Amino acid sequence: VLDDDVTDDGSPFLVMELLVGESVEERLARAGGKLDVLETLWIFDQALEVLVAAHAKGIVHRDLKPANLFVTDDGVVKVLDFGLAGIREKTIGGKLTRNGMTMGTAAFMPPEQARGRWELVDARSDLWAIGASMFRALAGRYVHHGGTPQERLIAAMSQHAPTIASCAPDVPAPVAAVIDRALAFQKQDRWQDALSMQTAIREAYL
Repeated sequence: VLDDDVTDDGSPFLVMELLVGESVEERLARAGGKLDVLETLWIFDQALEVLVAAHAKGIVHRDLKPANLFVTDDGVVKVLDFGLAGIREKTIGGKLTRNGMTMGTAAFMPPEQARGRWELVDARSDLWAIGASMFRALAGRYVHHGGTPQERLIAAMSQHAPTIASCAPDVPAPVAAVIDRALAFQKQDRWQDALSMQTAIREAYL
């Protein structure tokens, strides 16, 4: 938000950045459902750069997905819609969200978020969503099968993610290793922070 003011008739308004480009979801649709490996690494390297900064301030996005990643016409990746973001410190009563509530997008939810265990949601939960978004971009499908969001939510709660090699065997092994680790069912088995995952993406790119 760049500015705020009130019009002559008393209506408040915000001045925000005008973005020209397309979301990664739109980019996927235009590309026929899948992206090139190098393009995918380029996009998610920049997305992780944003998360390095956000997580350093204790901000967890909690709704990362291709629709919330925007590629501008001059090649800059923006992370949009922090509407579900939670602050890990100084929350009222110490709670982020009431236990048992499910918010987010089922296809990109880590197990702990799908189960409504908000006290367990942290930076590593965002990294699961980044892995799920990369999986979608390269495999052309969601991590978990399901005809409805509810079915995908149940799968996210209870099922381990398939390896990306089982769905997209053409993905190079170094790239597959980055994604598979991000999608580990247990948080301690994932990348422990955004910088570690970003570094791995850059090494896979090389």
